[in-house]
Parts: sequence; C-alpha cells; structure tokens
Amino acid sequence: MKAIKKPIPIEIEEFQPHRRPWPICVEEGETGSTMRYCVVNKLHGSRIGIKPGDFINVSDKTGTDIYPIDRDTFMKTYDIIE
Repeated sequence: MKAIKKPIPIEIEEFQPHRRPWPICVEEGETGSTMRYCVVNKLHGSRIGIKPGDFINVSDKTGTDIYPIDRDTFMKTYDIIE
C-alpha cells in the first residue's frame, strides 16, 4: 500500500536573526549551549535548534505546537503559495 500526503497549507516564517522582532517562539540559546537560537515547543516542552534561513511552522495560533523546518527539507517538501 502507498499513500501521498494531502496538501495542507501551513503558515511559516523564515528565521533571520537580524530581522526583529523574532517570532515569539524563538529564543537565544543558553550560554555554553551548542544551540545559538532555538524554537520553544510548548506542546512537547522542548527547545529545538534553528539556523538562520530555516523556516518556522507558526500555523498553531495558540503558540503551543510551533516547530522549525530545516531550509533544505522545506524546499524539497513545500511550495510557497503566497
């Protein structure tokens, strides 16, 4: 059996550190951390590293299930429609 993912539009933001304000979910990493910047996912209670140029899925308006998408993965998986 095979399946194909249905196209579901998502709202995204491209992360660029020099562009302020940052999305509310982005924080600077802790001193000594390997993550310079991170996305805080409140649903899972995790901090996920993000690099400049990566995208952030901000479709969840409650701000709980927000996560980064690596730029290369995003470009292979999504088409920008607006």
